[in-house]
Amino acid sequence: MASLVEITGIYVREFQRWDSTALIRVEPTNGTAEAGGFDPEDDLTVKVDCDMGELKEDLEYRFVGQWRDHPRYGRQFHANSFTLVQPHTRHGIITYLVRAGEGLRFGPVRAAALYDHWGQETVAKCRTEPGEVCRVLAERKLKFDHAGAVNLQARLGEDAATEATTLELLDLLTGRGFPRATVREAIREWGANAAAVVRRDPYKLMRFRGCGFKRCDAMWLELGLSPGQLKRQALAAWYAIARDTEGHTWYPVGVAVKGIVANVGGADLTPEPALELARRAGMLAEVQTDSVSGPLVAGGTVRWIAEGRKAEHEKEIAEIVVKAEVEGVTWPLEK
Repeated sequence: MASLVEITGIYVREFQRWDSTALIRVEPTNGTAEAGGFDPEDDLTVKVDCDMGELKEDLEYRFVGQWRDHPRYGRQFHANSFTLVQPHTRHGIITYLVRAGEGLRFGPVRAAALYDHWGQETVAKCRTEPGEVCRVLAERKLKFDHAGAVNLQARLGEDAATEATTLELLDLLTGRGFPRATVREAIREWGANAAAVVRRDPYKLMRFRGCGFKRCDAMWLELGLSPGQLKRQALAAWYAIARDTEGHTWYPVGVAVKGIVANVGGADLTPEPALELARRAGMLAEVQTDSVSGPLVAGGTVRWIAEGRKAEHEKEIAEIVVKAEVEGVTWPLEK
């Protein structure tokens, strides 16, 4: 896989979209155009996963990805992820502050007043000195309460932390086959703590599309986490049942145990505690029968395992059928 590169640019507009992917125009900054072989006066085309309206006009973003040559549309930058960048121009800083102050009664007039007082240091001052923000605005007859200034400070701090987290997540996930949207989804779920969450437990990524057990399990081992961890064994048992495509719901318990051996082998295995953990977590369900024909009655001698979600759905259907069988006939009968 080609190495990732970074470009920065000011978002101009979106001109094409399909599902969560968009083609956007970006005004290049910091030598980005020259590095990609473009005229500095030309806007760049960036392909990126983003929500409608997530990118804001006139704000600067860092995109991480690769340059690609499209046979029809020419040279494009395919971004794996993006993050907001602190701007350096007067207009950019004012726009950046207004975005952070949305809903706080902090608009362009207050942002401009602060810039005229502090210049390039405005964002840093807003991020560290909320009392001074209130004082400067009060001197200009622009009232802004201390609670609002503290909220503005917190939002600006989150932006800085999110930028660092985005880069750390890209370092963690790049080259491991995770979808491009994973970084954005992780940050949306866990905010600036996303990288720390993933480092502690890569399996948490399984809640996102395209982040399956095998991919997260490989990352678990590459990060040096315990190969015999009980959670890993429980997930291996679940995976052995969930990946089956034959249409069954219930399997002999031995199928789950073999899954633990196949996917965790080499570590000290404890199948029964692992199955108990999987049951308590709702990943698996278990019943016992008095025959090998299926889960007919409880308290028998044959153990059966099913994926927890499928077992719950089967139970719901069974309850509907039982309820239907005891209901009386309400429509007129033919004479």
